[in-house]
Amino acid sequence: MSKLNNDLADIHNVMRQNIQEVLNRGEAIDRTPSSIFVLITLLKSVVGVSQISSNIADRSKEFKWGAKKLSLQYGPLVAIALFVVLVVYFKFF
Repeated sequence: MSKLNNDLADIHNVMRQNIQEVLNRGEAIDRTPSSIFVLITLLKSVVGVSQISSNIADRSKEFKWGAKKLSLQYGPLVAIALFVVLVVYFKFF
């Protein structure tokens, strides 16, 4: 999870640096539909990565809860089966 957050922060920093370099070089962004489209696409990609990261975090929490629920469901059965196997083992061997 932290690796994903670090990767997301790295992508964000690279995009910020690229935009800053464009502004520092003095390239004026005119108000043509193509440049606006490029800016909108960049913003959507950043938002998309945030949503993907958020989705992965949510699914991770769901998986963790599912694993815990599964262990609570089958844990007692496994403990009883292990107890029976140990009793049989010590009684006959």
